[in-house]
Amino acid sequence: MPAGPAKKLIRKDNFAGNLIDVPAGKTLTLTNIEINGNKAATDTAGTNVTGALVKVEGQLNLKAGTTLKDNKVQGTATASAIDVESNGKVVANSGTGDISITGNESDNNVSAVSLANAKAITEHTSTATQIEYPFTLSGNVNVTGNTTTDTTTNTTTNANIGLGANYLYIPKGAKFTGSVGVNEADQSRLPTSNTEGSTVLDYAGRGSEALPYSIGSITADKSGQTIAPGNVAQQVRAGTTINGEANQVQNVAYLKAPVYSFTLNYADEDGNSIPFDKMSFSGNDHILLANPYTTSYAAGANIKYDLPNGFTGNYAGYVFDRVDIPSVVTTIRSGTPSGNIIGTMGTNPVNITVYFKKNVVRYHFDTQGGNAIANMEENTVASTTTPGTIPTSTPTTILGPIPTPTKYGYVFDGWYTYTDNNGNEKYDTGDVDGAAFTGVGNPATFPAPTTAGNVYLYAKWTPDPTLHNFTVTHKNSNVALPIDFGSEPPVSYSFTQPISANPLASITGYIFNTGVLNPYIAGTVNTGNGHVDATMNTTGVDLTYRYKVNPNVTFTYTIHHRDSAGNTLAADQSGTLNAEQIFSSQPDTSITGYNYTSFSIVQGGHENLTYPNYKTGLDSTGFITLNDQTTGQFSAHMPNQKVEITYIYTADSSNNLVRRFYDREVANSVLASSVDGIAPGSTITNMQIPSAGSTVGDRLYGYIWDSNSTADINPAGSSWGSVNPSDGALNGAMPLSATGPISVDYKLSRDPSKWRAINFAVAAAPNNEGSVSSVMLGAPTTFLGSDGSALGNTKADTFNKLSAQGSIPSTSANRYYKFDGWYMDAAATIPVVPTNPLPSGSLPLTLYAKFVEDPSMWIDINFAANSNGSVGTPTTLHKPYDYTWGQIQSDLPSTIPVVNYNFANWSDSANRAMTATTPLVNHATYYANFSKDPVTWGLTIGSIVPTGHLGSDGSGEIRINGTTPGNVYVISDKNGKIVAVVTGESVGSITNVPNLIPGAHYDVQEGTPDTVATVGNPTSSVTGSNISSPIDTYVPTVDNNYSVGYDPDNDGMAQIIINPADPDADLRLSMKAEMW
Repeated sequence: MPAGPAKKLIRKDNFAGNLIDVPAGKTLTLTNIEINGNKAATDTAGTNVTGALVKVEGQLNLKAGTTLKDNKVQGTATASAIDVESNGKVVANSGTGDISITGNESDNNVSAVSLANAKAITEHTSTATQIEYPFTLSGNVNVTGNTTTDTTTNTTTNANIGLGANYLYIPKGAKFTGSVGVNEADQSRLPTSNTEGSTVLDYAGRGSEALPYSIGSITADKSGQTIAPGNVAQQVRAGTTINGEANQVQNVAYLKAPVYSFTLNYADEDGNSIPFDKMSFSGNDHILLANPYTTSYAAGANIKYDLPNGFTGNYAGYVFDRVDIPSVVTTIRSGTPSGNIIGTMGTNPVNITVYFKKNVVRYHFDTQGGNAIANMEENTVASTTTPGTIPTSTPTTILGPIPTPTKYGYVFDGWYTYTDNNGNEKYDTGDVDGAAFTGVGNPATFPAPTTAGNVYLYAKWTPDPTLHNFTVTHKNSNVALPIDFGSEPPVSYSFTQPISANPLASITGYIFNTGVLNPYIAGTVNTGNGHVDATMNTTGVDLTYRYKVNPNVTFTYTIHHRDSAGNTLAADQSGTLNAEQIFSSQPDTSITGYNYTSFSIVQGGHENLTYPNYKTGLDSTGFITLNDQTTGQFSAHMPNQKVEITYIYTADSSNNLVRRFYDREVANSVLASSVDGIAPGSTITNMQIPSAGSTVGDRLYGYIWDSNSTADINPAGSSWGSVNPSDGALNGAMPLSATGPISVDYKLSRDPSKWRAINFAVAAAPNNEGSVSSVMLGAPTTFLGSDGSALGNTKADTFNKLSAQGSIPSTSANRYYKFDGWYMDAAATIPVVPTNPLPSGSLPLTLYAKFVEDPSMWIDINFAANSNGSVGTPTTLHKPYDYTWGQIQSDLPSTIPVVNYNFANWSDSANRAMTATTPLVNHATYYANFSKDPVTWGLTIGSIVPTGHLGSDGSGEIRINGTTPGNVYVISDKNGKIVAVVTGESVGSITNVPNLIPGAHYDVQEGTPDTVATVGNPTSSVTGSNISSPIDTYVPTVDNNYSVGYDPDNDGMAQIIINPADPDADLRLSMKAEMW
């Protein structure tokens, strides 16, 4: 054709055959022309094109400016661009221009340029000067962008030049500068091992001429295959040799394809292999030779295996169930009919299992906690009907009604289907819920068995709505003195409804001890705080809380001694007790001139246990153990309230003068009393207050009559006597008669030389680890001291007395310490003897609280050194028991490495590295470790190359190249948090770090073997003798997890399939389009 603008030959939209035929013996030359298959128009018109752009049986010369494009062949094994037949050949010589064959589409592994039906090179008659080659290349020839679609698997792959029994050739003196894709349409010509190659391209003058092509200009169409230059140490695939050579030839291009194992297994529904002799097939092609069957295929090889058409023996009647194909390792898939294996070998070993099942419908029941129901099955209609015939009646089930399960406390709510993904016949995590399984009729029966397979059913339940009572009762724990504090009003709950309860904090003097549920399986009781979490059953739940006496809560009892007029005759007796403790009382027989008459309980005598009150009384059952009004003897258990008992006395005679002596600073505090028999009318002259040496006088130790003292003459208003204000002496005359007891009540002052104030303080260091509280409000802050005399030692207050009356404050020890008692001096060297009399003095007495270490809260640890170093002082430490390694950093001994070594870290006796959070162990020895100085020993840390990838499961991973066995590799996120710590692989120099997040940046650091790092801790916590700087490493989201192919739903379009590394990740696809 003449030079100028390119001409076009375009297929008419309703024409289906070859556009151009080049018959045998004829030659056609195409120059500066576009041959266009017009696939968009033929698709729109619905034309099923079956012809190529050019069919060649003669010779086709392709020259500069020639383009063959956009032909779409369907439903035939015809090439889409050039179909070379018989002795046909194509001479592609672009000269100074270019040749392009692109955009053509075909079906079922047929290429755009097909040499499959061309005569093999070895079949041409050879002459001394010429061998016929079906396709020769010269110049800028491009055969790319052509595809074929497998209509069975609906997958599209590149299909440019199908070599058949031929290879490409570059004529003498020519150079190939274009780009072509090639594939082996004849599967018998693919490599059978990883060291074989199939011949793809040769050139004239090989061995004497310069290489006329670049190996990169030839690409393999199929995934997993590559094009490589000849390796004389490797073999040539039989049938593809140039001159019958065994090994590859230098500068010849070969197709390489790794070979992978392929295993196919026909199994029953339980996964057991079906014996090969129990299977039958149609024909002898595409079938197994054994079961299981294992062979090997090159990557990109076409694969097809047909399903057995029948089974015998125990497997008679089995039908196809499903196919398990690992999607991540191959493009192979089940085809049509279902179960046939049709596809292309991928780039990994393949294990495929085809499952067959009995031709029955089998029902599996999961009652979800109800009574067990056995599986049920029956033959399907197909298995009970003669093949090829139509059932004469409507099929029915033979299983009868659908069983109804039972479950304690529940109402059955029906059966529901589910998909048993994990194969355990239980509806649980990972399974997929289905629909209600209602059956047919009423009562419901199973549906007709029309489809073979497993039906998985699970029961749904509704809790029984009947209400049941939850009752809580409160009792004490003392079996010798049982107390029923009462029950709370019952609360109603329905079955399975949650119940919670807590013990009472309002029972004064008691704390929680135990809790018991009835039935005990209804729930749990927290043994520490009594909290109950339970679930209502179908009969009701009872809870009994039992309480023990709180030793920190006491109640006061007071004993009064009064005459019939209510006058105090003797000092009140009081004390504090815990609830349920025994106390006793009796009349005071030392009250001169008076006799016991009776006693009465004036407070604490009555209980109140009506909900919500929880107060016991002396009238509670079993509390009083002795109650004798005749003798006045009384004994009882202390209730959880204050108790007061009053004893009543009567005077011996009206001729007695009663003198009572009180502490004027304390109301009703009788110190002593005396009775003097004096006849009525007798004169009383200068009757002195009893002095020391007498019984009454000794009782008045520490008291004096002074200007603040007073005396009351009784009966009130009487004038029979008076008291001298200077010395308290009584003067007067005994009355002849009186309306009440004749008495004088003296209010004496405290002797300042014997009474002394008392203070409390914390001892001096090192005994000062604690504090002292304030004295109880209202408690005395002075005491009666001893003047050193025998009487003083007898009458003076003791520490025990001060403690009983609440004058001693409480103490609180600091953590790790305990209170060690009271001392007389700040240095805590003179302990207080509780029963000794306290000394008098002009200055306040100070008692000191001493605090010492609690031995249960302190430990001792030791330090030593491993080889290549030593440690300084201290070699032992005394520390609190719960200290961690991080809390003793400033106390650690110095570490002294030998020359050419560095301190590495500390470890325990098990060689576990110490971290800041490692707890200390009593009497443990911790060792200093030393490692080689990397500068001296030539150790290089940080010479690594980490790269991010996607693992086979889609998760991110980092591959660290250049790792050293034993070295430690620390991976952290950009917030400085350690996410992984691995040790260098023992073999090789590559270490993988899995389970990372795609799309994230990480820092990778290398450390010597003494490096200590903990996942979850910050990178600042990493320790070691030599740690490299961080290396930023990115984990991609797209690596090898995508494919590009023909879009079956949009003609002329491609589809990109991405398996996301993270199913929840957002993906952005950037695309570039070029148009001419």
